[in-house]
Amino acid sequence: MHPKTAERLVKEALTVGYRALKERRDAKQSAKAHADVSTKGDKIVGAAIINYLRKEAPTGVIYTEERGQVTTNNSAEYSAILDDIDGTLNFKEGNGMMPHGSILGIFNGANPRFKDCIAAGFLEFNSGNLYYAVKGVGAFLVEDFVGNGKRHDSIRTSGREKMKDTTPLKIGVDLYSFGDTVSRIMPFPIKEYWPVDVRCRAAHMAMVSYGGLDAFIGSNNFANPLKRSTAEDLAPGYLIVSEAGGVMVDWEGNDLGPQKVGMAEGKEYQVVIASTKKLASALLKRI
Repeated sequence: MHPKTAERLVKEALTVGYRALKERRDAKQSAKAHADVSTKGDKIVGAAIINYLRKEAPTGVIYTEERGQVTTNNSAEYSAILDDIDGTLNFKEGNGMMPHGSILGIFNGANPRFKDCIAAGFLEFNSGNLYYAVKGVGAFLVEDFVGNGKRHDSIRTSGREKMKDTTPLKIGVDLYSFGDTVSRIMPFPIKEYWPVDVRCRAAHMAMVSYGGLDAFIGSNNFANPLKRSTAEDLAPGYLIVSEAGGVMVDWEGNDLGPQKVGMAEGKEYQVVIASTKKLASALLKRI
């Protein structure tokens, strides 16, 4: 798929999902879920985006956080990977003060690797800001994308390489994903870093991409054994982070780029997302 086509699909699909959600007053009502918070809003957004993609690009395979693999096509030209609403609890209970939104990526092939992402975007619903990237072109922010916003800026990570510097390290931490192993990150002296958890992994990735955070750490040791840390948001986020100059590695220090996303298998990930490779390596030595 041509990058311009993938970019258009991402932007239009995210807009369709956002508008479908805004039309429903019952969107915050709870829906059945096996392990995670789920609302009618998740299903509304997912259905709108799936229907759009099926109409505009019918030769693909679609994976979503809510539904898993939606279509089967081993000879598919592309894959679409979607987290319907990342930060659902923020959407349900945050009263407009906590980040949440849809993150979507378009990838080459039916069983893609992280580096096969052509275009990706995260639309944060409170602000209407769109963080997106096109492979080989760059990462960008469009403020108030769903409104009248026209400002279009390139974004870059903070570029920080050292743990210790003149200012404390800003680290996003998915505390819930650490469960009983949260002590893995406690050895960091609190005077050396500002821990941040906004309860939305896509927002954390966006913050690393524009320099609001220096790094993000996520585990898969949830207290709830049914909760899983899969790649429905990480896979699109990989392109946004990397095009902004950052890195996304597993806890062994391996770049996620060559790895299969593994959505159909429910593959789980422990990650460090950082402004630079040097900073990621330094953080891995500490955890």
